Amino acid sequence: MKPTILISDDDPQMCGALSRAAKRAGLQAICDLTSEVYQLAKRHHPATILIDINQNVNGIELLQALKSDPETQSIRVVMMSAIDSSMRHVLIRRDCLKAGADEFELKPLDPDFMTRLATRVSEPEIWASKK
Repeated sequence: MKPTILISDDDPQMCGALSRAAKRAGLQAICDLTSEVYQLAKRHHPATILIDINQNVNGIELLQALKSDPETQSIRVVMMSAIDSSMRHVLIRRDCLKAGADEFELKPLDPDFMTRLATRVSEPEIWASKK
């Protein structure tokens, strides 16, 4: 069975593009367009969750909800955002990592991002050595 990732982004095109990239990388993807990532995580128990910061609900608040629940706190979370300022990027990245994110990525994502993610999901010791 393919590892599952959950993608939470209110942009249907972005969610679709990330879902297709996940499929090409050997992952199964579930798209969340309505900021219901917390409920979906509890139902599907994905290996990793990608959360866009700028949604209808603040992405950091979604991250905090996931990390405060014993049922979802061990799920790896990658926060992502299309930030236009390098100073703002540094501050938001810091806030995400402080709130419990495992990674922070800028959009547009690197073309090889999903392949690297698939490797880390399949081989957790690689992810652990990244920290």
